[in-house]
Amino acid sequence: MPNHTPAPWTVFRSADKTQYLGIEGDNESTSIVLFGTGKYGDECGVQGRTREEAEANAHLMAVAPDMLAALKLVIDNCGNPNCKTCRTVRAVVDKAEGRQS
Repeated sequence: MPNHTPAPWTVFRSADKTQYLGIEGDNESTSIVLFGTGKYGDECGVQGRTREEAEANAHLMAVAPDMLAALKLVIDNCGNPNCKTCRTVRAVVDKAEGRQS
């Protein structure tokens, strides 16, 4: 699986905060996902059930690279291969990296 767009990912929105919002990665050079109406059209990306949900989803997605890095740190610092927490964290990292569905 190819690597994801490098962090940081940030949430951006239209100046009036009603037309569109999305997530940019790699220092604003890449739009990862775009939600909205107006300038980019309704079909431009993933929609939340409400604008608030779409914005909450965007914030969660924007922090995903940081969470993945933190989970890898947990795995690297766990000294017990039978630790239930570490097994769970490994499974989540595997899923995030496309090794498990």
